[in-house]
Amino acid sequence: MSQGFFRYHPADGSGRKLNPENMITRIQGTRADLQFSAQSLYRSPLILDPGAMEINLSDKGLAWNQVGRVNTSYYDVYGNGYTFKWDK
Repeated sequence: MSQGFFRYHPADGSGRKLNPENMITRIQGTRADLQFSAQSLYRSPLILDPGAMEINLSDKGLAWNQVGRVNTSYYDVYGNGYTFKWDK
């Protein structure tokens, strides 16, 4: 995981920078269909070591014209959950 992608700064105002690989505890990626239905086209398992995992979907038979949304969700060491959604 690139340190340029996620940047963590403590809320105490110190301006201290924290390494995201030390902050993220779980990460998951999903691909939703064009109707964004509850049953996604692909849902990765929970990745417990985000710095050491890459998700390869080349063998899943997913066509880009089937995908309506890409989601990335993660939890930090404080138990906060975040989800980023990209609609096509």
